[in-house]
Amino acid sequence: MSQLYSQSQSGASGSHVQLQSRLHGLRTSIQSIGDVADDTVRACTAAALDLEELGDSERVAEIDASLRKLIDAQYRLDLERSLVTRLATQLDSLDNVEAEYLSSWEQGMAEYQALDDSGKYGRNEKYRDFRQQLWDLTHEGEPMP
Repeated sequence: MSQLYSQSQSGASGSHVQLQSRLHGLRTSIQSIGDVADDTVRACTAAALDLEELGDSERVAEIDASLRKLIDAQYRLDLERSLVTRLATQLDSLDNVEAEYLSSWEQGMAEYQALDDSGKYGRNEKYRDFRQQLWDLTHEGEPMP
């Protein structure tokens, strides 16, 4: 019986090591996606500035809406990265990793969805910078409201 217990314990430990490794790989992939998203924000900002100079406010509004969707996606990525990091360090102490993940995911998403646009985007540094650059282009020297 103790040999069977020992084998099951080493099997569980091995699967935890494998899971920790996979979680680390996932965390790295999430970071890479986040880096691409940051590049996309910069490209959207440059395009919006060019369009603003041309007076194409309709297209600037489309970029603004797309940027908000990207910020929402970045929140989900950040939440995912946070959960993966936390779960990777707590594998041995959690009874049900899946339940913990789902519960934490739902709580994080509910908190985000409860925010108004000011809470979601007004506090986002990249979005504020985007809006500030657009404002400065057409309102030189005036403070942005």
